[in-house]
Amino acid sequence: MDRGDYQAWLTRQGSGRTLATAGKQLFEAHGCSGCHMGKSSVRAPSLDGIYGRSVALQSGEVILADEAYIRDSILQPDKHVAAGYEPIMPSFAGQLTEEEILRIVAYIKSLQPGDWVKASVNGNEGESQ
Repeated sequence: MDRGDYQAWLTRQGSGRTLATAGKQLFEAHGCSGCHMGKSSVRAPSLDGIYGRSVALQSGEVILADEAYIRDSILQPDKHVAAGYEPIMPSFAGQLTEEEILRIVAYIKSLQPGDWVKASVNGNEGESQ
């Protein structure tokens, strides 16, 4: 990327916003928090602290929750269904730009185990502490 393009890219990123902060906003705006944070009757895996952990799949396999796994889960949710969950998550393929996907992945990566429990207790559901 040449210098001018890079400066334009930096300007579009917004002042002071990290990828994870922008990802959190997208995560909430697209309804992900409704299922993954237990705000609805739909039961989906909690994602706080998932990055870097092993995930048991319905197939009996175990997979590492890395960037590729998170990306696949957003775009091809039936590819690696977590054990104990129904394959009901919709695909966001064609609904999110590559940049938006990177931001959501950055947000999920930033979450530590128990972050959502702490945020819920403090009245800030969805915030990473």
